[in-house]
Amino acid sequence: MIEIQKMTAASAKAAAELEAICFASPWSEDALLQMSENPNASFLCAFSDGVFAGYAGMLCVLDEGQICNVAVCPTFRRM
Repeated sequence: MIEIQKMTAASAKAAAELEAICFASPWSEDALLQMSENPNASFLCAFSDGVFAGYAGMLCVLDEGQICNVAVCPTFRRM
């Protein structure tokens, strides 16, 4: 079962660790947490049976949404 939750301090840590795996220029834990607290942004985390599986972030400007990042843990890819 997949559960979607807003990013928290605990999930920002997991997302930062995933960033380091997925991207050459990863966002820091602090940067992810700051963005998740921005009222114009939506950063969501996916959990599979309670295990962090990935996250996605979007910044809203006026009537448009800009996808910031999408990252999936290697063990949950292609599912």
